[in-house]
Amino acid sequence: MIEISTLTIILCSIQVSFIPFFLISILISNKDKSRHRYLILNLSFIAWIIIDTIIPRDIDSSQTIIYLLKMSTKYGSAIFMGTYYFYLLSKEFKFTFNSVFNYRTLAITLVIAFVVCYFILYYLSGNHKLSYTIFILLTFLIVSFYCGWSTYQIFIKKNEVLNIRSKIIIIFSILCMWSFPLIAYLNFPLTIEKTIIFICLVTLFYAYIEKYVFERRKEYNELNIFKSKIQKKSTTEIQNILTVMEYEIFNKMIFHETLTFVKLGLEINKSGETVRTHAHSIYKKLEVKNKKELLSTYNNVRA
Repeated sequence: MIEISTLTIILCSIQVSFIPFFLISILISNKDKSRHRYLILNLSFIAWIIIDTIIPRDIDSSQTIIYLLKMSTKYGSAIFMGTYYFYLLSKEFKFTFNSVFNYRTLAITLVIAFVVCYFILYYLSGNHKLSYTIFILLTFLIVSFYCGWSTYQIFIKKNEVLNIRSKIIIIFSILCMWSFPLIAYLNFPLTIEKTIIFICLVTLFYAYIEKYVFERRKEYNELNIFKSKIQKKSTTEIQNILTVMEYEIFNKMIFHETLTFVKLGLEINKSGETVRTHAHSIYKKLEVKNKKELLSTYNNVRA
């Protein structure tokens, strides 16, 4: 009889609740591959946590072939999830791995470590504890290298797509992934193992949102600067574009930013409505939306 803990149900439920969000966001913007990647990572976690629940650590090892097949499924799901985690890091946060050390090499190395250190060694010796210990320790060393390299990519190497808060969040996520094989080796309760990986993935997703917001703000600021450069005209150009009255009102608006149209009209012996009409004509000719945009664009222009 399979016993499913309350924590397992909660973690699975939370991850399942993310799926509609990913699917809707993919439908909205199918070209953005980030949503596809996070959906796959999310599904890999759900698959791993279900498999890890169905196949416990202390299963009967008397039937060697069946036992190894179960272990292959159990650790295969963990290897896929861990490998895809580093693949997502490299794609989303612009990490660079060389031709020797990359996420493909990581997957191959972990599979070889499992086949040689666990599968073959156990098949030959029948010693579960020895094969398991060697496999987990080797996995820990491999993952330690990739976690260390990822940390280097964040803090040592210049990474312009991340702000400082995102970097701290990702480092925490990487530390959680690094502790995964160590916790398994120390034979901590499965609830701790699952919670650590859950925190790892949730913090990574949060870092992605932080990065997305950071990039949108950066793009927005750059767009405003670009628009300002395009829209801004010299004093001579302004004089050529505006009528004499409009140019006088333009200068009054620039010099006296806080004046209302009524008070500005009193200075030039015109009604507030007349000044308002001229002002809207100025906005249209200078390609700005309103007085606020006019002042922000031409605040250093003086007659």
